[in-house]
Amino acid sequence: MTTEDYDAAMPALREYAGKFEAAIAEVRAEYARGQYETVHRELLARLRAVGIEPVPQVVEDLARQICAGER
Repeated sequence: MTTEDYDAAMPALREYAGKFEAAIAEVRAEYARGQYETVHRELLARLRAVGIEPVPQVVEDLARQICAGER
């Protein structure tokens, strides 16, 4: 990957990361220390709503962290 390729990809990566972070923050704010199944379902729904098809293991880990009140 060249520097030009990297520079061209950065805006899309920033947008993706921003959507990912915002969706997680919303779920964390609303469901911290909630039931795992609810948090997991909401994470999937919010991520998919912004066009992200999440990796199952990532959603599972995030749901566990949110349920535990971790950051």
